Amino acid sequence: MGSGAEVQVGFCTLIGFVSLFGHQYNLATDQCQSGIGLFPDWWIPHYFLTEAYEQKGVHREAIKNIQKLRRSRASRGTAGNVLPGLNRRSSGPA
Repeated sequence: MGSGAEVQVGFCTLIGFVSLFGHQYNLATDQCQSGIGLFPDWWIPHYFLTEAYEQKGVHREAIKNIQKLRRSRASRGTAGNVLPGLNRRSSGPA
């Protein structure tokens, strides 16, 4: 991944993060999905996307995203520390 793509995925994730905590959940999901599209193995946009889905009440989508993250190479790295917290959600309401 070149430096331009790294900046772009970081920017998308940052906008997703800010939108999430600004209660703009549609914008958060759009930006996190864009970041995942650019770099699918980076766990951070997956984490914020899951949070945004939960806030929107679309728990099935949150669970699908967690499962997608588990299958990615990201789950073997730093995301392995995040997955236990997200795993509790995978058995939540569907």
